[in-house]
Amino acid sequence: MMEALDHLVEKLDGLAPKAAVVLGSGLGGLVDQVKDARRISYAELPGFPRSGVSGHAGEVVAGHFAGTPVLMLSGRAHYYEHGNAAAMRPALEVLAGIGISHLILTNAAGSVDPEMGPGSVMLLTDHINFSGSNPLIGEPSDRRFVGLTEAYDAGLRGAIEKAAKATGTALHRGVYMWFSGPCFETPAEIRMARVMGANA
Repeated sequence: MMEALDHLVEKLDGLAPKAAVVLGSGLGGLVDQVKDARRISYAELPGFPRSGVSGHAGEVVAGHFAGTPVLMLSGRAHYYEHGNAAAMRPALEVLAGIGISHLILTNAAGSVDPEMGPGSVMLLTDHINFSGSNPLIGEPSDRRFVGLTEAYDAGLRGAIEKAAKATGTALHRGVYMWFSGPCFETPAEIRMARVMGANA
């Protein structure tokens, strides 16, 4: 981890972002809006994942987005690629090591809510883990016992809601259900997700 951290700090060349965004499918183009961009391939950073999914470039892009220093991860490893729920852990630990205090995760998901059609934006309020796995399995200390009653920071959600209102962006709120993939859900699983309270 230290090798990746030192290399990333060197490449940032004095830039000290406090926020990072992991870009999900369909959002890779956001990196083109980063000003004074510094691009670092995941291949240069030991422990960073190699994504095998199309549209995931596999690079860190750092610079200024809307005037704010930011670091974007264009691409990530998925559980269904390797069966490792903690595949992104080394990368996230490096982000914490360089001082990232705010992390925004994004992804593309299918809606099971009739009020939320294709292309909608949903802010997560909670999640249901139906994958049969957990990234904390095997953690060799009491750090594995993480409380999740406030997994989605209220302050950060409030800031996102304020930004959506200011830009006229329709923002849905809902519960995300994590299936292992890679296949899509069956009609019966979709009905089950609705019954269990999921929106996507």
